[in-house]
Formats: sequence, structure tokens, C-alpha cells
Amino acid sequence: MSALEHTKKTFTLNTGDKIPAIGLGTWQSKPNEVREAVEAALLAGYRHIDTALAYGNEHEVGQGIRDSGVPREQIWITTKLDNTWHHRVQDGINSSLSSLGVDYVDLYLVHWPSSTDPNDKKKHLPDWDFIKTWEEMQKLPATGKVRNIGVSNFGIKNLERLVELLSVDFARALKDLAAVLNDLNRLGTLGDLPVSLENKSTLRVRFPGCDAGQVERLCDEVGVERGQIFQDEDFDERTGAELALLFPFAPSISPSPEAELFTIHENPRVPAKHDLDWRLMMSGQTSPGMSNDTNQISFEDVEMFGNNPWISSPSGFSSVGVSELGDREFFAELSHPPGGDSYSDYEGVQGIYKFLEQCDLAAGQRF
Repeated sequence: MSALEHTKKTFTLNTGDKIPAIGLGTWQSKPNEVREAVEAALLAGYRHIDTALAYGNEHEVGQGIRDSGVPREQIWITTKLDNTWHHRVQDGINSSLSSLGVDYVDLYLVHWPSSTDPNDKKKHLPDWDFIKTWEEMQKLPATGKVRNIGVSNFGIKNLERLVELLSVDFARALKDLAAVLNDLNRLGTLGDLPVSLENKSTLRVRFPGCDAGQVERLCDEVGVERGQIFQDEDFDERTGAELALLFPFAPSISPSPEAELFTIHENPRVPAKHDLDWRLMMSGQTSPGMSNDTNQISFEDVEMFGNNPWISSPSGFSSVGVSELGDREFFAELSHPPGGDSYSDYEGVQGIYKFLEQCDLAAGQRF
């Protein structure tokens, strides 16, 4: 087993998930041998298995995983969307899950950028572009069937096209994040309110001693412009009503279950696992360390945060509405396009660099 210590090395994705750096590839594996290879690899210490619908061996891969006895949650499974499924992405992942015999895959890749006719694989579909495929791929993480998405075999030109698309969402997400931080700062003027992180995507701010009406008035008073106010049916004044702020990470095409909470005005009261101190999140501190204080977070307990609790970008969560006041305070240049830069100036690769320059300029501000 010591000979396979190198299989333990991982890389951290922008979602916070850790992908094993070394895995077993199953392309061109002989039929009836794939199952044995997968089982042997897992028993030897491998934890990453790579397959694809086009390989025609997903069923054997799944059988090898089950035969190994290694728990599913310890295994990273990568599979790929075939060219003939570009316009049927949901059907594609469902087919792979059925063949593998699992409920989800850890990474789902667009195998190739080309879309082909299911009835003639040599015929490319003229009315379909991989950008449309990617838009459908973006919907998958919110379904729970896929934890991460990506592409393979794209080449430089196609990757540049994809980056152009992604950078628009990247800039929008950073803009929205600045607005959320503004609202946290305004809430901080009301005192040390308990702030908790729920489901890696929602900040819940409790207002002890206040009902929903009082919370609404307080938020109006300090200028909070985002989020939703919740009050349980079994309202306890000591706990107080809550204000929920959704992490504004993009991209997403369809609302996530968390995002839908903002329209139904219900609080499911899922217990929060981690409590955060908004002052630490607003400061330059990167490691508050271990603490039993419920207002602090242990970064060792929440590995997906890395050195900064805001860098994790859960796939599939939509941006919420923009706080224009917050945008003006933090990124003045972005807040009034007429007569200055337009939002299109922040698109594409150069747009990312320009936006990061604005981040650097604003880094010293208390917003």
C-alpha cells in the first residue's frame, strides 16, 4: 500500500471539492476486464476512476466499484457527455448514472465540443453549439446528480470562447458579492448579531428579541437591500426572526432549492453547522484559529473555505438581486456605466483582469 501513497495527492477545485490527482483511466479497456481493473485499483488505493459514455464500459466500472467494497463517498467518479447527447444533457447524465449504478458523479465533462446526429455520428448538427450544451450543463449541480462540471478535448480557441462566456458571470458574481458585504457591514452597525452559514450557500442573521416586522424596520433603517426575512410559526422571541442572504455565486441557469427559498418565504429551520463572525469575514484575517466561541469558525473544520471563507464557489447557485447602493460604494466605476465604462468592458479574459484591478483598488476600503 505504501507504494501507492502518491494516489492520495489531491487538487482543490473552485467548488471546494478535492479531486484525486491520479486516477484509473478506462478508455480502450477490454470488455470484461474493466470490472476487475477498477476493483483492483480501488483495493490498491486508487480513489479516482475516469470513464465516459462513449467508452461503453460505465456498467462494468460501476460493478467494479461495488465489488471493491470501498464506500461510494470515498471514490471520485468522472464521466463524460457524449457528442450525440449535447442537446439532451439531462438524459445523458441520467443514462450514465443508470449504467454506473450510482446516484451522482463527482465530475461530469463535455467530452468533445462537437455535437453530432444520434442517427449519424459523422454528421454534425448545424443548429447546435457547445455554448448551448454548457448552458444545460450548468443546470446539473443544482439537481444533485453532478457535483462538478467541466470540459475536455476543447482546444485553445474553444476554451477561449467558453472563458468569454464564464467571465461575464464571474464579474457579475464579484459585483454581487461586494453588495452582500456592504449589507453585512450595515447589519454590523446594529450590534453583534449572530451570523450562521447554512448549506454552504446562505448566511442567516438572527435578530434576538425582534419579530419579522421589527427586523424589516431595522433593515430599512440601516439600508439593507438584499435577502429575505423569515419568522417561524413557532416563533421564539429569544431567538428572534432571521434575515437570509444568499451567497451570490454564478453561474446558474435554473434556481437552486436554496434560491427558491427566497420566493416561498419559508424557513425550513435546517440547523446551521458553522457560525461565523462577520467581523472576521470583513477583515484581512485569514485564519482565526480554533475556538469554542460560537461567533467564530474553525477553518480546519471547513476545508472548502481555504484561507478565505468567500472563495468557495458552489456550482449551481444563482446571483440574487443587485444592491446598486452597495455597488457604488465598493466599485464606483462599475456602478454608473453611462459616461464611463460599460458592463461589456468587463467581459472576456481582459474583463476579468480589469475587474480584479478594481478589486485591488478597493481592497483597503471598509465597505
